[in-house]
Parts: sequence; structure tokens; C-alpha cells
Amino acid sequence: MHMGNEELLSELRALWTQPLILNRPGKSQRKHR
Repeated sequence: MHMGNEELLSELRALWTQPLILNRPGKSQRKHR
């Protein structure tokens, strides 16, 4: 079951690192809530 999960996670991680950095400044604004 965990055969192709690691490959998918590594790909998702690479794609997530970019949006995560861009969302960092957006999170500080959400704190204003």
C-alpha cells in the first residue's frame, strides 16, 4: 500500500514548499482575526 506514496509525497513536498513560503506573510495577516 505504501509503494508509490513516498514518491507522491516527495513531489507534493516540492510543490508545497513554494506556496508555503508565499503563504507565510499571509498567515501574519490572518492573525489580525
